[in-house]
Amino acid sequence: QFYIDPFLLRRTKIPEFKKSYSRLQKRFLGVVELLRNSSGEGDRFYKKAVENLKFKEYPFITLGHCQGSSSGRGIGQKRAEQIAKSAFEIVQAGVTSPAIFELIGIFEEGIGADLISDMTICLIEPDLLEYSSRVAEQLGAKTKEFSRKNGTKIKLPFIVVEKKGKKKIEPRVLVPRELLRKLPVFSDWSSIELVKGHNDKLRDRTNDLIAGPLKQYLESLTGSSEAKSEIRREIFQDFSCLAGLAEIYESRDETSYDFEHDPEGEVSWFHLGRELASKNPIQAKLPLTDNIDLDIAESIVLRICHKFANLLEDKGGSRHLYYYPMASKNDEKKVRKKPVRRKEGFAQNLFLCIADSYCDAYNLDCSPESNAGRGAVDFKFSRGRDIKVNVEIKYSSNSNLLHGYSTQLPIYNRSENAERSIYLVICVSRETSQILKLRNLQSRQISEGKKPPEIVVANGAIWSTASKPQSETFADAEEE
Repeated sequence: QFYIDPFLLRRTKIPEFKKSYSRLQKRFLGVVELLRNSSGEGDRFYKKAVENLKFKEYPFITLGHCQGSSSGRGIGQKRAEQIAKSAFEIVQAGVTSPAIFELIGIFEEGIGADLISDMTICLIEPDLLEYSSRVAEQLGAKTKEFSRKNGTKIKLPFIVVEKKGKKKIEPRVLVPRELLRKLPVFSDWSSIELVKGHNDKLRDRTNDLIAGPLKQYLESLTGSSEAKSEIRREIFQDFSCLAGLAEIYESRDETSYDFEHDPEGEVSWFHLGRELASKNPIQAKLPLTDNIDLDIAESIVLRICHKFANLLEDKGGSRHLYYYPMASKNDEKKVRKKPVRRKEGFAQNLFLCIADSYCDAYNLDCSPESNAGRGAVDFKFSRGRDIKVNVEIKYSSNSNLLHGYSTQLPIYNRSENAERSIYLVICVSRETSQILKLRNLQSRQISEGKKPPEIVVANGAIWSTASKPQSETFADAEEE
């Protein structure tokens, strides 16, 4: 879930992207000029501005939250009109920085990091194609010739996909790491320290906005509609707030995601999972046979869950649930004393990689985030139509731990027509009261003659030495 951040194009030294930011600036400066000369909706300047804010979906780059497709979202007529309407008011008020289009996600409903990224991709497409062609050639990757929009040919890496029973060759466009962030600059409050290092006058001008609804929006991935509405009201009452944000934005010194240390485990989980699984093969106590019924399938998935717990507890896997952030950008030798626990998504990805390796032995399918209509269960293990076992994974610190077991997982089971399920809890603190409540809830359901989900508890502690007792080995980790 990465995004191309247009801000990072400013300082890149990759030859193909030296003029990319200028291309963005030219497009948006043109829109600003059109809106500055416009008298309002309906005239030719306004209509042209709307046309220049439309961007088609761009396939062949898989970033952001897209599922089941490599295409982006694009900006159609309706959304372009929405952006133009706001931009017109802003420009007419005297704010003419093209950066307003990079900040538009702060206050426009339905526009977020992924859409800004897709917009950027469309504008720098020629540079991405040239980069992909050069890197593929340097790596010795297989390529094929594809036609560009201008009719010229270019060699690009490719994959073979199957659509509607027919195989098709599709190009793949490569994106350099240094252009990628988890979120664009003004979508993550915790990482930007918005007003640090700026003069008092500018800070005072934006502080009222930042301290209230803007902070509320920036602390979440997408921002609630209520928060965006409040931010919009503030901005459109005093456009100097937006002018101040644009000035700060343009003077920031942001960096791309740190792929080397991979603090959030966005890419390391795959290799870690494969390594743990290959070094610790599961012992097949159950017969390797095609005649698997629901009871055997549940036993297999339970063994996989217990094996995952064993890898965390006894094979060093739990240490990968945490990372030690660098103390500062200028001193890579200093680290914070307290580790930071990675998000649940990392543990789920690690489980997927390990489970997938073990499923091959029993010819079981493992589908992550399967959604049959009532939300996505973390994992669905299946064989054919009738054998289904759901697995839901949560940290013990999750505020919805009990709700997930009593309500959420049963809903997923009904939606997927799964008769069996397992609740895998990773214990990440000394506090065990929630797990005891979970066990009591399970016992109560059993006494009522029900078949509740199985519970597997894995110890997610950081182990310092073998001599320390378990109660002393839990890290007082900070939440990511």
